[in-house]
Amino acid sequence: MWLQRWRAISISIEALGQGVGAFLSSSDIHNGDGGVAENALLPEIQDIIKDLQAFHTDFKDSLPGDAARILSRWLHRAQLNRNTPGGFAGAFQRHTLASGMAALGIIRASMERHLADTETMGRSVAERAFLHLQRSIVADPEIQRRWSDALAKDEPACEKLGDVHLLSHGIWAFKIVGAGERTDLVFGEPLNLGDVQRSAPSAVVLTEWKVARSPEDAIRKLAAAKVQAQRYCGGILADFELKRTRFLVVVTSKHVDLRDDVEGNITYRAVNIATAPNSPSVDAKKTVPPT
Repeated sequence: MWLQRWRAISISIEALGQGVGAFLSSSDIHNGDGGVAENALLPEIQDIIKDLQAFHTDFKDSLPGDAARILSRWLHRAQLNRNTPGGFAGAFQRHTLASGMAALGIIRASMERHLADTETMGRSVAERAFLHLQRSIVADPEIQRRWSDALAKDEPACEKLGDVHLLSHGIWAFKIVGAGERTDLVFGEPLNLGDVQRSAPSAVVLTEWKVARSPEDAIRKLAAAKVQAQRYCGGILADFELKRTRFLVVVTSKHVDLRDDVEGNITYRAVNIATAPNSPSVDAKKTVPPT
């Protein structure tokens, strides 16, 4: 949701910058501007600063990297005096507009730099969601029962449970059908994100879910999942869709080691969800050769 809010603010800064630039380059500023600066342009700058302050308040705990700290610093520097006596005329008018707009431009450039790689943020959230799922299966007998039942049933049952879990982390997962059409994991219908759904997730992610009955079967299923995921040509579903990472999820009873794969600029992330995993110490003993 923060990305949509930021994009709206960023577009407003860019558009206002063009307007202020045209105004400052006009000869009309020397002959009286009819109150354009005082009544229109400076209030617009102040309104954008209000929007930035609200954005910082709402999302300072969820912005990636140093974005929140940088925004806080620039907001402090960019405060404008709204009650300057004598109006906004001549050189003062030019200086105030130029300074205010320059500050907004610097804020925008700094934020764009730190928010540019939403792929990294989205992938991080997805990785945390899968880790949370595996640990929940270990910690909660009821969750373990549901996933064991889903594994015994079929892949769609696992897809539905996985979709709901990922959405709780802000990840809207989808798969593709043979023609490359995006499909909702719960309803099995073409995925169509409306305004309400677009405001909810941190990322939209392609996932391919498989169930496997043995380590050898898991490796085969992983290869099949990759072939299916390769059919996806993308296109912009949403600004926050992960375009360079696709998750191949294989659900098994015991843990299986699976390897990621990379082709071009796309990472096929292999995820194993075990419904009845051994403890890490037990699995570690199995991998240590006898002495």
